[in-house]
Amino acid sequence: MVHKKKPRSLRHFCLKAVPRLISGHIRVLAQKAGAAKWYSLMSGGDEGGDDREAILRRQVDHLKRHVYENVVWYDYEDVFRAVLQGVEDALGKTRKGWRPDADMAQYRQEMEALSLFAEVVLFSRIRRLDFGCVPKSLRSRVVDSFSVFSNLRSLVLGSGTGGQWLFSGSIAKSVAAGMEQMRELESLSCRYDCTPEMLEALSRTCAASMKVLDVEGSKKLDDTCLGSILAMNNLHELHLFNTKISDEAGAQILLRLPKLTRLVKADFLCESLGWIDYLEEEEAEGGGPKFLQTEFFPSQKYYFHEEWQMEMVSRLCPFISKMFFIFHETCVPDFTVLSSFEYLTELCLFGGSFYSDKLDALLEIRGGQLTSLSLMSVSKVDFLAVALISRRCPNLQSFSLINCETGEPRPAADPNSDEAYEGRQAYLSMATAAQDNITDFSQVTEVTLHSKCRKLYLTFLLCRCPNAEVISLGPACQVDDEAMLKVYACHGLARLKEFHCESMDTRGLTLDTARMLTAGCPELKTLADLQSWKGTSPAEVGKFRERCYEANLDLDMRSHQRLRQILEMRGSERRSHFNLIAGPTVERMRMAREQQLQQET
Repeated sequence: MVHKKKPRSLRHFCLKAVPRLISGHIRVLAQKAGAAKWYSLMSGGDEGGDDREAILRRQVDHLKRHVYENVVWYDYEDVFRAVLQGVEDALGKTRKGWRPDADMAQYRQEMEALSLFAEVVLFSRIRRLDFGCVPKSLRSRVVDSFSVFSNLRSLVLGSGTGGQWLFSGSIAKSVAAGMEQMRELESLSCRYDCTPEMLEALSRTCAASMKVLDVEGSKKLDDTCLGSILAMNNLHELHLFNTKISDEAGAQILLRLPKLTRLVKADFLCESLGWIDYLEEEEAEGGGPKFLQTEFFPSQKYYFHEEWQMEMVSRLCPFISKMFFIFHETCVPDFTVLSSFEYLTELCLFGGSFYSDKLDALLEIRGGQLTSLSLMSVSKVDFLAVALISRRCPNLQSFSLINCETGEPRPAADPNSDEAYEGRQAYLSMATAAQDNITDFSQVTEVTLHSKCRKLYLTFLLCRCPNAEVISLGPACQVDDEAMLKVYACHGLARLKEFHCESMDTRGLTLDTARMLTAGCPELKTLADLQSWKGTSPAEVGKFRERCYEANLDLDMRSHQRLRQILEMRGSERRSHFNLIAGPTVERMRMAREQQLQQET
């Protein structure tokens, strides 16, 4: 049975009470600030005493001391976010309380007082600041006092889905000026909106401490920023995807940042290594320098890399462990060109055929060290291919088949012909060999099957994943209650935590499968996309969710959870994502058309 929701901790209720405490307190003080009698009382009965702003500032300081001096260090960030929410609630409630017949002078005084109380959020002891958690009404206040956060170790600017809200006009200069005080900053994420002034400020104040820099998609960054980046010579991780930094500048970054191990989504890597390789050949003979780069990402301009490029990458970046490679038969002879990468652990392959392009031979050489294998649009991934993967990749923890051809026999025009008979015999022989050779994927915890396949193929794979924690089935999979019952009977799915299924099969899954999983998988936390199961109706799904809620089950049953991840992307992120999926196919069609035209001429 799925676990019940655990009772909330005392800490949770204390943090939940902070926004109400802050909101109520500062609203009361702001309302009193507008009363002349209150001012007279606070000044000892003499209206000539301290002015209103001075009185309010003393109240702000008192509230800050009361809140933050009673917080242990490991709760700083959580209390900071709670205080932010409280100030935002106070501003929102005051705005909603305005009426056309209200006293505008009183309303204006209350809003001015609340704006002063916004300084409560300026807490200098926090180590991590994420602007995605800062309400929009308070962002300008936080930016104006950026220098207060001098103890920051990690800074995340921008919400990741909006953009351009912070860095227009003089605000960018305020951010850069505030960074001058952050001498201990180790990580900065400023996607899409980073400016040269910010990098220059970082290079002056915290060049020695910076380890992670994420400026992906920042179009204002070009080769003029190279000096600022190179000054941070302790960088371990760098995100430069979709900026205007040239390939030559990328070569300088590789050469002059000796501790750089992760150049994330570096689609310019081959071009930069080409510059380095050319310079090394001219200056001296030898194997050339060795870089610590651990990731390979395909070019987003031409997608398909040639054999000499992969040879150069393996020679200059021998420690590549994570690779996304897009195959084209005219650029490389087969997949064995990747066998020279001795440290591969995470491999994602796009295109090609499992047997004819020697993917099976690559797995025989490097499969033993792989922990993650993802095949996209690969043909002939039949039963025997799955069996070979199970034997040659014994340490796999994540296995994905996305839009792959599973080797199902195509119906012949004449089912009684010799050709049809030989096809059926070959298929049976292959399936028998697969059954004899397959072994359990004992280490696999995540299985993704988003390819068109019959339920026999699905059960053949899932029945061999006894320790699966996450199962994701795409809309093209044929799956029903019988198939899931067979998988459950094999090993009980005792460790299953997430089950995603968007199957559009006409028979489809019913709530019997949902009841079986909730009753027999005690670790289950997510059961998604019930509404897409063809064997259920909206009324049944609603009642099932209501019963789970009444039983207090700790179960997330929201719909389209994977789709939400795409929809929540920023526009440029979404375009890059779809370009990565559809771009290789379009480029392949273009190359085929060019080849056809050349043959015709």
